[in-house]
Amino acid sequence: MLKKDIITDNPIENIKSIFSEVPYKYHFKIHTAYNIDEVPLTWKIEDNRRNKDFHIIFIKGGNGYYYLNGKEEQLKRGKVIFVSNDFPHSAIPDKSNLPSIMPIRFGLYDNKTLCQRENYFSHPFSYAFHANDIIKYQKLFERLYQIANGDSDLADEMCNSIMTQIFYELVNDYECDKEYKKDSRIESVKIYIDENPSSMFTIDDLAKLANLSKKQFTRLFNVQYKISPYQYIIKSKIRYATFLLEETEMSVKEISNYLGYPNQYSFSKQFKKCMGCAPSLWNN
Repeated sequence: MLKKDIITDNPIENIKSIFSEVPYKYHFKIHTAYNIDEVPLTWKIEDNRRNKDFHIIFIKGGNGYYYLNGKEEQLKRGKVIFVSNDFPHSAIPDKSNLPSIMPIRFGLYDNKTLCQRENYFSHPFSYAFHANDIIKYQKLFERLYQIANGDSDLADEMCNSIMTQIFYELVNDYECDKEYKKDSRIESVKIYIDENPSSMFTIDDLAKLANLSKKQFTRLFNVQYKISPYQYIIKSKIRYATFLLEETEMSVKEISNYLGYPNQYSFSKQFKKCMGCAPSLWNN
């Protein structure tokens, strides 16, 4: 397997790539886990430290600064920072308000060889954000710390499960934030399309619903959903067609008419293009 290329302006895609291969190909293994109520006055991470393993830290309180390849990130309650292997980073505390931290160092291990997968990314990266649900992350990190430093025979398996949950939360929170930022006008039209699969409407009709020009509507829809409005209409109709084929006794011709196709042939051709088989074979 070649080293993965990263998307430098969107490190969450790299988080996703790790998450997508756990537990099928890889698993997490904790190397060290700490729960430090207050770092000592002498605490710091030297300039441009580069770890061989992954590093994730949750800030319980206090103040300080992380420097991720020179970029400053304030350490305050609820901040979560992920640093990939070989990424340069450093840190200093605010000596008047020493930070409370929960740092975890861990590796990604191959399920077959049980060896650590080093240099997973061709370009190291970091990801920092402030958690909306601080308690959720604090509980996960505390539970991980307790198990990693306990004596359970299933500690490795349990830690892998919790680390997987942390990665899930990282991805899910990012996606929820992105969903929240969607243009409500475009979202309402998408919902309208999904709720009216048998309706026949033009792009002009949909643009009017969004109170936008056809050009504006088409551009914004493409940006938001990475698909044109016309293609999405087709996708919605075919998705509903699969439901009708699976859950009703309607014939292919009846479904074709119901969804507004000019004839059964046009419907079957489009269905096969989208789904890979003729509608008559969908349930077989």
